[in-house]
Amino acid sequence: MPAEPTLKLHEAPAVPTNGDSVAPRPGHAADPAGILPVALLLTSDELAGLLRVSRRCLERWAAAGRVPGRVQLPGRAIRWNRQIVLDWIGAGCPRSGRRR
Repeated sequence: MPAEPTLKLHEAPAVPTNGDSVAPRPGHAADPAGILPVALLLTSDELAGLLRVSRRCLERWAAAGRVPGRVQLPGRAIRWNRQIVLDWIGAGCPRSGRRR
């Protein structure tokens, strides 16, 4: 059985349409290298998984203003700007010092 390819931090899994081809998911942009589609916004569950913390922990950090890139969509939907979050992680997750 072949090993599954390892995803890099900036890559998102694609949704296969059949055994051989991969189609981009709706609402996703192409990776700069054109390899895999990448989500522009992350859900809270996706971000919590990326940070390896619980969703509740992410909610507490967000309420304390510790996580940048929060986007309020119409209604109650919350998403996170992927690029801002990745830059924040790359900088070592510094505290912003503001409280919501």
